[in-house]
Amino acid sequence: MNQKNKKSSQFSNDVDERLATAEALLDEDRISEAKDQLDWIESARKIKEYKQERKKYYWSVVMALASILVISLSIGIKVPSTYISAELVVHGIDVRLKEAMNNALFEGSTFQADGIDMDQLIFLDEMPYEMAVLANKNAGREKFHASMEGQGVDLKELRAIERQEAPELSISVFKDAAQFYFSGLRLDGRLRVKLPAELNVEGEDSVVKLNSGHQLNPPVSMFFRTVSAVTGGIPINFSLSKNVRWQVQNINIYSIDFSEEVPPGSGIRKSTVEAGSVKLLEVGTEKTLSKDDHLYIECIECQRYSLMGDGNAIRVALQGRVRKVIGGIPGYQVNYMPSYIEYIYNNQRLAIVWSAIIFVWGLLWAMKRSFAR
Repeated sequence: MNQKNKKSSQFSNDVDERLATAEALLDEDRISEAKDQLDWIESARKIKEYKQERKKYYWSVVMALASILVISLSIGIKVPSTYISAELVVHGIDVRLKEAMNNALFEGSTFQADGIDMDQLIFLDEMPYEMAVLANKNAGREKFHASMEGQGVDLKELRAIERQEAPELSISVFKDAAQFYFSGLRLDGRLRVKLPAELNVEGEDSVVKLNSGHQLNPPVSMFFRTVSAVTGGIPINFSLSKNVRWQVQNINIYSIDFSEEVPPGSGIRKSTVEAGSVKLLEVGTEKTLSKDDHLYIECIECQRYSLMGDGNAIRVALQGRVRKVIGGIPGYQVNYMPSYIEYIYNNQRLAIVWSAIIFVWGLLWAMKRSFAR
């Protein structure tokens, strides 16, 4: 900067000296020599103006390229998080839960039907006599498969008592039945059934059948605990059938994948979406989903949600802040997260702030150029 100022000062001094010389020569009627001095001044000024114009052109090109780069990046780069509201009808979901333990996990959830089937159970208090005999007979091997049928079977007070990293819950529905798979969790709860009813409890080599006329007085209620899925890696599953009514509550959602593996173990996932929509609340856009469209949501904080059975479908409502929303038709999935330019364009406050910044910057630049002259 100092070198530039020195050159500018030297040029001004040279011009002043030559103007003074030209004036003196004119006083002596030495017109030709005075004209030479003036021609030098004119040529020097043109050279200086040319250099300045070349610098202006250079910076204009640089600014244009920088603007194109910034705009391109703002179009292509997605914001790290956004708020959404989603409502869908599906026939299956895979929910990955957050790793932090929540003692109230599944609290308030309801599972009701006329039939229930569960495996990997250990029955605890209030065990019917025949089941207690069976448990003692198979000491150390208390893993039961239980099936209940009656006028109303409730799975109540379900909660998680152990968990491993990245526990998962998968739900699928079909023909007035619902299937639930728990991975990486150990659960306990209470089974309650109205009489008349039939209870089949199968150990590793024995079967006990109980009914309303065999030592059971209504209502039948049994506390249970599943075997440890944390140490053994054994997934837990139970199914509801006939007049199924269920709702899952109080789960810490990490992600929801609206797809299922078909066939199981193949690694090929197929969409379970029947219909729905996802609203990107901060930019005011809505993505409509049709049957077999894919959708994957990764949550930062999704505290407002509803997972509810509705006949042969699952109704899902979800609101919260997410870091990822991927969806689209089979074979072509896109990132639904808004870009920075969409976010700024649709956010009035940010638009006002950036407009003010640009205006002030332009004003200061114009003032700088004026003083430079």
